[in-house]
Amino acid sequence: MINFGDLFRHFKGIRKRDFEKILREMLDEGILITKTGKYGARFSLNSNKKAEILEVYGRILEDD
Repeated sequence: MINFGDLFRHFKGIRKRDFEKILREMLDEGILITKTGKYGARFSLNSNKKAEILEVYGRILEDD
């Protein structure tokens, strides 16, 4: 299990404030995709707000 700060460190090039906003929006589904679509993770949470990363994705969306 890791905390949200540790989860944030898996994502380069995104501001922590933006990360936290996205994380809250995706919390119920257990899926996180950054605004740029470059990084993502599927995770589960326990009652102590600890996140266990199930998968980390490198590049989610292809360049246009």
